Amino acid sequence: MDSLSSFTWTLTKLIRVLLIL
Repeated sequence: MDSLSSFTWTLTKLIRVLLIL
């Protein structure tokens, strides 16, 4: 997994958490 994919995955998780809140 390259850094870009990891960064994108992290952003996705953060967005999902914000949507839940």
